[in-house]
Parts: sequence; C-alpha cells; structure tokens
Amino acid sequence: MSSTTATTPATTNEGESLSEHCIRSLKNCLQQSLFCLSKSKGQTLIQKTKMDIESRKKVFGVDYMNALRSGDNEALDGMVEKAMADLAALDEKIAEYEGEIAAAEKTKDEAIAKNNEAVSPTKEKPPVASPEKTTDEATEAVSPAEVKPPDDDEPAASPAPEPAPAPEPAPAPAPEPAPAAETTE
Repeated sequence: MSSTTATTPATTNEGESLSEHCIRSLKNCLQQSLFCLSKSKGQTLIQKTKMDIESRKKVFGVDYMNALRSGDNEALDGMVEKAMADLAALDEKIAEYEGEIAAAEKTKDEAIAKNNEAVSPTKEKPPVASPEKTTDEATEAVSPAEVKPPDDDEPAASPAPEPAPAPEPAPAPAPEPAPAAETTE
C-alpha cells in the first residue's frame, strides 16, 4: 500500500509566484479590512441617527401634547413644521452615510480588481515536478557519461558519518537490604 503526499507547488494556478500571490492576497485582505472598518462606522452612524429620529419623535409627541393642553394652536403648527424639518434633515444624514458606505465598497472593489489585474495571464508557468512518480522514474539509472568527474580543486564529498550507537542504559542500583528490627526483651 503506497501513500502519496501532496506538495505545494511554487506557483499558483494563475502562473504567479507564491510570493506574488501572498502579496496580492494580503493587499486584497487589507482592502477588505479597511472597507469593513468604514462600513461598520457608517452603519453605527446610521443606527445612531435612527435613534435620534425616534428620540425626536418622542420629544415632539410630548411637546405637542403639552401645547394641546395649553390650547396654543399657533405653537402646534410651528411644532409640526419644525419636527418635519428635523426629521427630513436626519433622513438626509442617513442617505449620506449610506452613500459613503457605497462609495467605500466601490473603492474596495476597484482596488481588489486592480490587485488582481496585476497578475499577467500570459506569464509562463515554470514547470512543476509531478508529486506522483512511479518507482521506475524514481530509480532510473544514470549513464556513466552523464556523471561529471570531480575536479581536483574541489574536495571529494565525504560520505555521511554513521550515527553513533545509542548508549546502553546504566544498570539499576541494587536495592539496599532493610535494617533488621531490634527486639528488646
């Protein structure tokens, strides 16, 4: 039974080197992270503005009821107009925040597209050795003509030293006899 282990090639599917792929991926990750920060800030501001709207409605209701009780009809008309203007301004703020989020997303998408375009699809891939070799390919004989004799200036490669034998464990010390119990009569 033979098992094969997969090896990671030095290139990616697009033909870019592993370091180029990592750099591109990190740049894309940075853009996504910056977008998430921008988006969460915008969403927080939108939620705060919605809470301001609800708060403004409550204040308007209380003020309107107080004006009704006092019987001031002129104040009622002014209150309604002022509340409607305030709510319209807050709705505009929400639309502005949503526009900022959309602009940030567009910027992120453009930056990621630019990073991904940097990979040239026409770039040639270097050949990658197949991780699955048969035993015939692995043990293929090399002809003596292909072997280069060592130069006289270069020291000959020495064979790898044999590993030292493992030390034998020391014998365990003999147990000491227990002292004899003294008896007193």
